[in-house]
Amino acid sequence: MNITEVNNNEYTHPAAERLWQMLKDRQVKDLFFFHHCRVGMYTLEFYCPAVYLAVELYNETDSSDIPDAEREEYLEDCYGIRIIRFGRQEVLDEPSHVQNEIVRQVEGRMFCEEEPKPHS
Repeated sequence: MNITEVNNNEYTHPAAERLWQMLKDRQVKDLFFFHHCRVGMYTLEFYCPAVYLAVELYNETDSSDIPDAEREEYLEDCYGIRIIRFGRQEVLDEPSHVQNEIVRQVEGRMFCEEEPKPHS
């Protein structure tokens, strides 16, 4: 599997910019996150290949912004990638909670008994 970073420095929402400020420059457990990263046929908003963890945002007020279960199942089954999601407003209103949850998820992926599926 090829992982490519999509060159997109524009943010569609202030919450995406704030989340990127939390993840960039190895601020979470000294791990590197891609911003807008293509994995297989999908683009992940924020992705850490070291622990197979994607972080994505959703719009709590837009019912069309429902997570795609088929996409999530494909990424988990084929690549071992876990997706965690946060509401845009949650990122803006409770950034400490969001950051703590990301750290918790990363630590869980770092020290889990079962190894994630390798990128192939």
